[in-house]
Amino acid sequence: MEEKAPEQLKMKMPMSQVQLSRNRWILGTGLVVLMVGIIVTATLVGVYMTQKHTEKMVTLVYNAMDGQKVQQMITVNEQETMAVIFVKSSNGSVTVLYDYKKNVIGIRQMNSSACYVLRMDRSHTPSIRDILKQMDYIKSHNVTSDAEITYSLEPDQVANPIDVGMSVNILCNDVSIYWAKLMNTEELKRIKIKVKVKVKVKIKFGRK
Repeated sequence: MEEKAPEQLKMKMPMSQVQLSRNRWILGTGLVVLMVGIIVTATLVGVYMTQKHTEKMVTLVYNAMDGQKVQQMITVNEQETMAVIFVKSSNGSVTVLYDYKKNVIGIRQMNSSACYVLRMDRSHTPSIRDILKQMDYIKSHNVTSDAEITYSLEPDQVANPIDVGMSVNILCNDVSIYWAKLMNTEELKRIKIKVKVKVKVKIKFGRK
């Protein structure tokens, strides 16, 4: 009788528990990294889309009454209820920040060692809606007028950073912050000799 050859069984050796756990750990880590990447990407896209719909900006270049060239940029963030106006000319540059949540106006002149904050008087302050209307008019007609907002300030006491809000603190992050008093032209003339520091800011808007 012929003897049957013994059956040959080919079997893979079972993976050790250590190797199996390691593979599972690598797979789990990869999934976590992938999920984090997806979440971060989605967050950034969401922030971008939100800013795209809530923030508007317009840039102006015009000649002032004295003939000098002036550059002006207006930015409005409706979600944060904030407007920023940056003006640059041969005489220097100034940034005016309207924080409607904190009811303050931050004013900073470049190359100055101080930043000034006004308590917002809504009756004499353009609203976000007013500024947006002006921006829309500027974009659609590409013209400006000689209408200006003028701030004549006299520095008062040092401001507490907590009282002025985060936006003003960012604007004035490397200089001292002072509360300021808004003064009219006649008052400035009367005390011109007594005032050591005066700030005069002119902001030009488009015609209504």
